[in-house]
Amino acid sequence: MISREERQRAARIHYSFLPEEFRDGHMHIAVNCVPWSDIGGDYCSILPLSDGRVVVCLCDAVGHDVGSALYAARINTFVIAHAPRVSHPCELLDELNAFLCRSLAGVGIYASFFAAFMDTRRGILDYAGAGHPPAIHYRGATGDVESLTSESTLLGVSHPAPLACSAARRTLGAGDKLLFYTDGIIEHEDRQGTAFGMPRLEEFVTRHNALGSDDFNRRLMEALLRFGPGPSRDDMLMMTASIRAPGGGETPAAGG
Repeated sequence: MISREERQRAARIHYSFLPEEFRDGHMHIAVNCVPWSDIGGDYCSILPLSDGRVVVCLCDAVGHDVGSALYAARINTFVIAHAPRVSHPCELLDELNAFLCRSLAGVGIYASFFAAFMDTRRGILDYAGAGHPPAIHYRGATGDVESLTSESTLLGVSHPAPLACSAARRTLGAGDKLLFYTDGIIEHEDRQGTAFGMPRLEEFVTRHNALGSDDFNRRLMEALLRFGPGPSRDDMLMMTASIRAPGGGETPAAGG
């Protein structure tokens, strides 16, 4: 039996590996995580590559215990080792799923996953997801809000996956904002049991798109706590990327 003190120590070590933020001449990414208990299975990575791309990954391992945290941490170490040598998000998803099914089969833990390969110099986003809530893309040029959906199934269930990975490509422009998150955000409930949901989240992104990434995350967490002031029933992880003009050298139209 793991003591509360041991869980808290494990949590401090586990969450110390979360990225705090990322900045370059093209974008700013801010990260916020609120675990449901001492430790949980939500995790993320921000990996700048030598070719100028930045890889953003999120995972949500089922459960809220040390086993879930270890599963998520193993996903993270795999991503760190393998993302620099793949050229496409589906390569990463397929290799990760094969690894989990081969090395961690039988542990009874699975995970959703989302990978975004961002080339802000050329203004290109390639992404793919496995059972993960849709990321949100706010387009600064038009004010449109679009969902980046996952097409494959949870990782670690079977290899090959029942639904093959399917990636998509979008353009990025000045003033764009990308919100990546785990399901604790949209499933956070008010006192009547009503979930915050996607429509409220999309409305929030539209109304607060001009905020920098740090302020955006802070305001979103405040909005969630006003909506449901009680404790969350799940981990809540959010990553917000504010995009400057591709190629650099221009003043940001919004955020960052």
